[in-house]
Amino acid sequence: SFSGSHRYILDYLTDEVLSRRPDGTRRFLLQTSILSRLCGPLCQAVTRQANSQATLEAMEAANLFIVPLDDQRRWYRYHHLFADLLRHYLERETDPASLIDLHQRAYEWYSHNGFPEEALEHALAAADFDRVTLLLEQLFWPMIRRGEINTLSRWLKKLPDKLIQSRPRLSLFCAWICLATIRLDEADPFVQFAEQALRSQSDRPPIPTTTALNLSGEIKAIKAFLTRVRGNAAEAIALYHQAQAEITADEAEVRGVILVDLARAFVLIDDLDAAKQTASQAIALNRKLGNIYMLLFAVSILAEIEVSQGHLHQAAEQYQQVLHQLTAAGAPLPPLVGSIYAGLAELHREWGDLAQATHYAHQAIELGQRFNFPDGLFQGYLALGRIKQTTGEFEAALAAFREAEQLIRQAQTAQWTVSVTAYQARLRLRQYQLDGDDTKRQVGVGWAKTTALAENWRQHVATAFLPSHPPDFTHLTLVRIFMVQDAIDEALALLTWLHQSAQAAGRTRSLIEILVLQALALHKRGQPAPASVALEQALTLAEPEGFFRLLADEGPPLAAVLELLPPSAYRDRLLTACLRVSSADEASVSRQPNQPVLNEAAPAKVQTLIEPLSSRELEVLGLIVLGLSNREIAERLVISVGTVKRHVTNIHGKLGVQSRTQAIAKARELDLLV
Repeated sequence: SFSGSHRYILDYLTDEVLSRRPDGTRRFLLQTSILSRLCGPLCQAVTRQANSQATLEAMEAANLFIVPLDDQRRWYRYHHLFADLLRHYLERETDPASLIDLHQRAYEWYSHNGFPEEALEHALAAADFDRVTLLLEQLFWPMIRRGEINTLSRWLKKLPDKLIQSRPRLSLFCAWICLATIRLDEADPFVQFAEQALRSQSDRPPIPTTTALNLSGEIKAIKAFLTRVRGNAAEAIALYHQAQAEITADEAEVRGVILVDLARAFVLIDDLDAAKQTASQAIALNRKLGNIYMLLFAVSILAEIEVSQGHLHQAAEQYQQVLHQLTAAGAPLPPLVGSIYAGLAELHREWGDLAQATHYAHQAIELGQRFNFPDGLFQGYLALGRIKQTTGEFEAALAAFREAEQLIRQAQTAQWTVSVTAYQARLRLRQYQLDGDDTKRQVGVGWAKTTALAENWRQHVATAFLPSHPPDFTHLTLVRIFMVQDAIDEALALLTWLHQSAQAAGRTRSLIEILVLQALALHKRGQPAPASVALEQALTLAEPEGFFRLLADEGPPLAAVLELLPPSAYRDRLLTACLRVSSADEASVSRQPNQPVLNEAAPAKVQTLIEPLSSRELEVLGLIVLGLSNREIAERLVISVGTVKRHVTNIHGKLGVQSRTQAIAKARELDLLV
């Protein structure tokens, strides 16, 4: 935690090291302290001392706080405390003009020897902004490809505001960084600066026509992105087409970015065929350019389209292919891989492999936290929240959803705030269905009032679609609220509209959920025959791709409709999952490899108890069998020790036992565990 300017360290290094060096060596040390790493030719260029390599080797032999960076003794660096001390004296003893001269010498050497990033650092230190601008134009898109957003952001923040405002290219670089880091409102002023600078070039040489067109196209592309995020995808598409008409073929990097977000915009107006074609073009172009950052975005979009169309295995193949490509390259994984992991987490959750789903969700979150990358974090928390809801860990699910909500509020994207709070509303409705706590039902109902969906949905039907996105998820949440309020006619009317729009657009995944909810609503209204027809249609769509949790999470209400259908392996598996208190898949999430699994035949035996064990109580029982203490169980399930004790007391009471040993024996007697 000390720096070279700390008085005690400074005194020691000054008295014992620096003051004992000959003047030539001392001057060499001070002048080379501006360098993050050292080699003979570089030091010679900066100090004008011809024997620089020998000086470095002599300092290493004298243990003079210098560290070799390779076996050939070509590159070195100073110990960071020693470097701080040297810079302290350099700045104290050297006039500003001489300091600038040193940085310019370093710039010249780095730029002529193939180190543009180091050259830019010294051009910045020398306040040579013409050179900085030229280097940024050279480095910006290659670094975007590599996901080096933070370094670019740091450089741009060091430039004077007036300089950025006067140069359209720099303004656009700043705007792109704002988009990449989801600081959307901060992008608007930079777009305005670029427009103003492009119109007024009185103090600079005129911009060539082709360059001006490219800059104008970039401005339109950034405006299109902001327009899409703020809820008007159709207008965004029009702007993107204008941008494509202006940007020349040699600006391939920008064209690759446009294709990625244009695909997203097509998704939002429900043109999945155009979205799929555009996403495929984006993948091909960005793969050719080596732009891994945009490639990952494009793959995520294409996979999401496949999921929307009900092609789960094709989505998984897209994710796995790009992961294989990245891991085979051997380079560190970029932060956007978190979005790939989150997508895989959702797929494995849907297939019922909750252990693998949890693994992928944690990988997404870990990458997002490591790189401070909000997009992957957001998707990772959403995936984790849905997994925790499936396993009955409701407070953990709520915590994950709230993390996602906080991220989206920071990004100020209102359309996604509605969606992420819909996850929380669904969670509370699920809890209400399980424990009958009306306060949880009221939370869900309150969400609908907050979003004004309950009052406005008929107007949305009349206008066909919301301008921001296909309304399935939020409106299907509203359907669930209508159903817990026994407003079945309202639910069915809304479902009819959603069915028509999803079927017309080919959104099979949504169509399955719509059909399931229609079956539940019709059955609740006392119409078992049409309920059976709707559910049969849902199963026909769902079975080929292995949809599981989308149906199984409906629980006992869906089981009542499933029992009306002819037996089949798929129907029977869903029926078992809907009926059982807690599934083997769910238990596996928090289970160690040797942890007991709940028996699939357990529901029949559980019903022989006067009061059946709840899902959480069965989970605690499984951990008791493993010999875990109350504290260990609390840590595993992320609940308090007091809550564990209450569950244990309930288990003992329901099983009619007095101890853990008796509870384990009784559980085995009832075949609750295998």
